[in-house]
Amino acid sequence: MQRLRILTFNIAHGRGLTPIQGFTLPRKLRANLRKIARLIERIAPDIVALQEIDEHSRWAGNFDQLEYLRLHTGYRYSVYGINNRREGLLNLCYGNAILSRHPIIESENIVFGEGRLGEKRFSLYRVGCRWGPTAGDESPPALPLTAAPVPAGRKGNGLHHT
Repeated sequence: MQRLRILTFNIAHGRGLTPIQGFTLPRKLRANLRKIARLIERIAPDIVALQEIDEHSRWAGNFDQLEYLRLHTGYRYSVYGINNRREGLLNLCYGNAILSRHPIIESENIVFGEGRLGEKRFSLYRVGCRWGPTAGDESPPALPLTAAPVPAGRKGNGLHHT
């Protein structure tokens, strides 16, 4: 029987051990994300669920952390679930994300409460995984997976793959 390995990781905006968000230099954020990428590579999961990941937030270096991790881990598929967004000088854009070795078929971000800045949310993803039948195994070759921790129609959300 083949196993599906799933890793969940709250990356805390890439700040590492810095206790206050916004005091970590962009080069240190990238170094922390490279450490996270090496850990992901060592564990080698099929799917990685990431929490507190930023997409161009000022306090987190103004770069796309998911794309940075995707490039440094070699995962082909990724999707954001942006939960908090603020435009302007102190721009903010973060939430949940998935890195996957398998195609992400669909995704949805589910909001609790009134949708105010800082409220918690979760994302629902359906990932298509293909298992080859083994001798005597009559199971179907493709199985959908529903995994918890992306809003449709918002800038910066959607499926990414190469």
